[in-house]
Amino acid sequence: MTPDAAEALLEALGSKKAGQSGVWMRGPCPLARWLHKSGKDTNPSFGLMIEEGSIPHFHCFTCESGSLSHLLQIIEFRNQQTPGVFHGDLNKAREIVELAESELPLLPAYSEFGQQQKKVFEELPTYFLDTFKPVTMVPRAMKYCLHRGFTLPEIYKHDLRYDLERDMLVFPYWDVFDRFAGLRGRKITLPDEVPGFAVGHHDYIVNKVNNSGFVFYNEQALNLPGPVVLVEGQTDCIKVARIWPKTVANLTAKPIMAKVQKLGQTDGVILLLDGDESGRNGTEKFVHLLSFLDIKYLPVFLPWDPSTGVKSDPDSIGPEWLVNKFGELGILS
Repeated sequence: MTPDAAEALLEALGSKKAGQSGVWMRGPCPLARWLHKSGKDTNPSFGLMIEEGSIPHFHCFTCESGSLSHLLQIIEFRNQQTPGVFHGDLNKAREIVELAESELPLLPAYSEFGQQQKKVFEELPTYFLDTFKPVTMVPRAMKYCLHRGFTLPEIYKHDLRYDLERDMLVFPYWDVFDRFAGLRGRKITLPDEVPGFAVGHHDYIVNKVNNSGFVFYNEQALNLPGPVVLVEGQTDCIKVARIWPKTVANLTAKPIMAKVQKLGQTDGVILLLDGDESGRNGTEKFVHLLSFLDIKYLPVFLPWDPSTGVKSDPDSIGPEWLVNKFGELGILS
């Protein structure tokens, strides 16, 4: 999307250009009147992607993100519920969006992703791994791994490490080309311990680089045949991969364009996010973005009772439930 088109779209949506930060044109969020607590966006948190050759999309740090078509769908739906609140020009906005989306570039093959990601991905030095001891050398870390149900082959396969300073189990991860991408830490709490108030997860920044927004955990599995199962966390990934090896973890419930584009090279995506409000909202966002990119998908909803607040995830649901569900989907046949 060109800067001129982005500025025209902001005006058609009742917003206006507030500045430009790199490949983003910023402005007050057009969804603020409905989705922001104050009903306003006085400190613009909304942006339109204007990088040449990129897939047009929007992102608001307060409420929503996704394709431009998704943005218009939200506005149209909300406008029907509260007529007279929207003061933009939807017809003009549709014209701009249709033109922008008609000029979508073809998704590159894996071999081209390295070039496309030069601005966002930076391979990390593998020697940084040696700053953390292997789990097998630390009794406390091994005890936690066994408590979480990890097998010794899984510990070796995923090269699990231990961070003494933070008392965390460390999960290294690599991209689809086997380039070292980063590490995600998880706070250790054994069954006889009271959970502390420390942050449960930690993304390690190496040489000012954090690739968690561009690489899935267990991303090498994308090279396997068949559809890919997408879960949220690395523990979920390890457990589900026992049943379906082509499983990756998003490391968050929200879709990120740089990652989702890679899924276009697979035979489809099975969404298996956590059974809670965050997981359901994340599934909805993935569905919108995958639909926009014309990637086949199938959402699988884990049991969840909002009245009790009890959640389920692929780690806790158990292998029997997963085997039955995957059997119903036909991917185990």
